[in-house]
Amino acid sequence: MGYASDPRLLKTYEWLLNRQRLDGCFWCKNSGQPRGPREREPSCAFATLCVLGAIAQNPDLRNDRAYKRGLEFSLTYWKKRERIKYAGQDSKIGKGWEKLKYPYTDYRILKYLEILSGFIFIRKDHGMCEMMEMLIRKSDKLGRYYAESIHKDWSDFDLGQKKTPSRWITFLVYRILGRYIT
Repeated sequence: MGYASDPRLLKTYEWLLNRQRLDGCFWCKNSGQPRGPREREPSCAFATLCVLGAIAQNPDLRNDRAYKRGLEFSLTYWKKRERIKYAGQDSKIGKGWEKLKYPYTDYRILKYLEILSGFIFIRKDHGMCEMMEMLIRKSDKLGRYYAESIHKDWSDFDLGQKKTPSRWITFLVYRILGRYIT
């Protein structure tokens, strides 16, 4: 939105970088911050994803080596799914993770790909290719996508219906595909 070099945002990005942990990722609570009592435990996948989402919005930082460490580690979540213990309750890539679900209130494939597709240099990563192929296979014959999991609070909205195509989820998938292919 044109504020990438705003001093307030630069201060925020600096604050985030100072909270980066030994494994290159981020923690969702103060107890796991650098030099904290839990700094050696695996990072929070969801917190890391949220930080990477902020970084993806700043073209000057997308290729910063410090953030690449977090991105590379995030790519291992797919490769080691269900074998890594993560901090946080919805941080693990496990059963149901691949289901299309919106809004982004937990850690699922749609949010994961929405953010990671913003980083050009990982597009050829084997795990990214596998996930994108899985996403493409989820469309119906007309190229539409459906909610595969819903939030009860959102069940009255288009994005919360399992039996009819979701215009919003379809839009999100095509936005991800557009970033990934270009």
